[in-house]
Amino acid sequence: MRVPNLSYMPAGPNYRLVGQTTTHPRNHFTTSRVQQALIAIANQFAREFRGQPGYQTLEYNDISLVFGGLFDIFANWRTPHITHRIGRDVDFSNADELPSEMRRRLEEIIRRHGGDIYNEGNHWHVSF
Repeated sequence: MRVPNLSYMPAGPNYRLVGQTTTHPRNHFTTSRVQQALIAIANQFAREFRGQPGYQTLEYNDISLVFGGLFDIFANWRTPHITHRIGRDVDFSNADELPSEMRRRLEEIIRRHGGDIYNEGNHWHVSF
């Protein structure tokens, strides 16, 4: 299934794109609305917390592949990344590593930009 209107998430000063593999060296395709939200979230979070103890630049991992569709994270064309198909789901790799006050505030910022947060143990899965 080819998803129309996905574009590659640009590099930014307040977030890092992570999780690239040799199988999928470009794993950050998204819709323009989600792209704008992710940039705004990272910029606001950095404005509020950069320089404070425990601050980390946000890490965005595994949004969608170039044409959308099944994101075969293990290069075997099977799930588990079943929701990363249409450019509206992103993993925040290091959210759980932040101090509790920063995590609480990040949750507020994400929700204000239309994101729903699912804590998956070692990262946050955010759907827009």
